[in-house]
Amino acid sequence: LWIMGITILVLLVIWLFFEKTTLGVAMRACAENQLGASLMGISTQKAAILSWAWGAGIGALAGMTVAPLLFMQYGSGVMPMVKGFVAMSIGGLASIAGAVIAGFLLGIVEAYTIGLISSQFSDTIVFAILIIVLFIRPSGLFATTGRREV
Repeated sequence: LWIMGITILVLLVIWLFFEKTTLGVAMRACAENQLGASLMGISTQKAAILSWAWGAGIGALAGMTVAPLLFMQYGSGVMPMVKGFVAMSIGGLASIAGAVIAGFLLGIVEAYTIGLISSQFSDTIVFAILIIVLFIRPSGLFATTGRREV
């Protein structure tokens, strides 16, 4: 339950940063149109470095929250990483909220699969859902269409 609290807190901080701060808007502009952002005086190199720093920090926080629950060893994070990619693909590459919702739904489906069928099929069900969603909607369930202004 505390992992959900940390997730909600991190999402709130990310949303506030990218929506309410000048630096966050500048980073969004760089992601949308790097040449246009540099013409407006935004340092795209600094934005890229900050983006990598954000990613590393969030990854480290994710590792710290999962470590007490799992026996951590080299290579033990591969399957959670792949399932995170599946959640991102189902939710939509440009939709953070969609990826989070898809992650929660995949977790619920996986828990029900383990409880009702077998733990051996939990990964299979997750990947089957990914294949079905990609056939129906290749850009993800919560993908935004069209352009948006930054």
